[in-house]
Amino acid sequence: MSRVSYAECLPNADRTSWRISDVLGDHHFDVTRRWMPAPLSGADGITCLTRAEEVKLSHVELGAYAHLLGCLEEFIAPTMMRLSRDVELDDRAAFEAVSNIATEDIKHIGLFREVRARVNAALGFPLALLPEVGRVTSVVLGKHIGAVLLLTASIESLSEQHYLTCFQDDASLDPLTRHIFKAYWLEASQHARLERLESLRVFQGMVAAEKDDAIDDFIELVLGMEGLLHVQARFDVENLLRYIRRPLAKPEQAEILAAVLAAKR
Repeated sequence: MSRVSYAECLPNADRTSWRISDVLGDHHFDVTRRWMPAPLSGADGITCLTRAEEVKLSHVELGAYAHLLGCLEEFIAPTMMRLSRDVELDDRAAFEAVSNIATEDIKHIGLFREVRARVNAALGFPLALLPEVGRVTSVVLGKHIGAVLLLTASIESLSEQHYLTCFQDDASLDPLTRHIFKAYWLEASQHARLERLESLRVFQGMVAAEKDDAIDDFIELVLGMEGLLHVQARFDVENLLRYIRRPLAKPEQAEILAAVLAAKR
């Protein structure tokens, strides 16, 4: 990993912070176009769906994707707040950088809530999504801070990879979707760099036994995330059935479930 300083993670003239109203404005999703890239929706290659229904699956998957990212931001923001207090007196650059990340994470929570609301409005019904977000957040925050940091850094890195490999160059996507994730990525990519720094700082202060505890908790969190993906994938199939307004046989539903789950992974 290349060495990065906290000062480099502070906002600068080349990176203008955005507001939710700047990103969403009065724009609307185009229901004739895909809202999620095929690798992240699982839509391509499902034999039981028509082309139009594959597009509708991408609409459902945007709502689920925004919800999952919003759930993750729910524990990332308080984690960054806690870490900022640890360095408030000793390292001003670190404090300002971590505090700024926490503030932006809170904004991201609001962004994804608004995205979900607009998806629901476009579809004409509220999507079934993972419930009890507060309980999930509480469980995560109850784990070792090192484990939470590892999970956070991994998620931010995945978000960055998703944008660069799936969203950025896909001209077939709905323009509003691409605009949303470009804005999000500009900040999330900066967050990933800082969270790697914080992971290094926290782990350097641990003894071997504490590192083992953190890794054990991290493994538990990853397994828990896998379980949550299974739950949301089942909701996605239910949402799609409601959206396309036609019944699907059990084997067809199983095919969709497998494709959606593979895409989420």
